[in-house]
Amino acid sequence: AEKDLAGVPLAKLSSKTLDGIEVEPLYTAEHDPSPPDGDAGAGSFLRARRALGNVGEGWSIAQALSERDPAEAAASAKLVLRRGAEGLVVTLDPSQRAGRPTRCGGCGVSLRSVKDLELLVDGLDLSEVTLAFEGGSSALALAPALVLVAQSRSLDPAGIRAEFGHDPLGSLAASGSIPMSMERSWSLSAELVRYCNEKLPAATPLAVSSVPFANAGAGPALELGLGIAAGIE
Repeated sequence: AEKDLAGVPLAKLSSKTLDGIEVEPLYTAEHDPSPPDGDAGAGSFLRARRALGNVGEGWSIAQALSERDPAEAAASAKLVLRRGAEGLVVTLDPSQRAGRPTRCGGCGVSLRSVKDLELLVDGLDLSEVTLAFEGGSSALALAPALVLVAQSRSLDPAGIRAEFGHDPLGSLAASGSIPMSMERSWSLSAELVRYCNEKLPAATPLAVSSVPFANAGAGPALELGLGIAAGIE
């Protein structure tokens, strides 16, 4: 490697994170020759809900939507899906993510009713497209709304792949407040999980985002630690 670098020591490519951890430019099996304590995908190494995770399906290409008007967002969705996207990331407007009833400025799709959601997914094949919502405190209302939309199309909600992004601690860290007590939020989280297990088994109701911690200045190690702690909580 140093020959390819024209004599420059490989160590010159090392760097340190904000947490003071040394990061080498290349890692091989020599850095950790001992096998993991358990098989990949089993036990504590479980990937999502299945041992193989997405190995059989592969990664999905998803495009973010941020148009405020649901009809405009739907037009963008159809365009990106025709160009090869397989899923959509739907970020709700800031007031909805914060659980406030009034509209406010900023980027994000405004989904204030089932009709708005119908406009957003108009013309989309819900059995083929993955919908990943960044709903904040409004994530709890999205699951039943999506079931109603599916039923209006005579579709089986059980086959819909969706992510609702309910993350109370992430919402609290990002905005400084949530529209209910944390205890009430945990209770509603459990209700959302039960609802999805019954009506939307292919959906992912909860999420853990470490983005608020990174945006607040956390280094990689601290961000990872806070994210893991939020998930355990």
